[in-house]
Amino acid sequence: MRYFPTERVVRLPEIIEVTGLSRSAIYSRINNKTFPPPFSLGGKAVGWFAYEIESVTFAWSNGMPPKKVRKLIEELLSKRKAKL
Repeated sequence: MRYFPTERVVRLPEIIEVTGLSRSAIYSRINNKTFPPPFSLGGKAVGWFAYEIESVTFAWSNGMPPKKVRKLIEELLSKRKAKL
């Protein structure tokens, strides 16, 4: 598995490569609140913090139930608000 430097902002093509999910699967999970939503980088560009993607991917790979993944994402989004 490939890892990102933790404070790095990653874009959708890298997330697709690392997770193996399609664009539509990622956005479906965002709608189901089992994947963190992107944040604006300006204009139409969006990104995610690498640590968010790593945390969620680790949770899935360890069989964390969706309810707990949603709770994890809430915590990640709180941390994100403090950074942005």
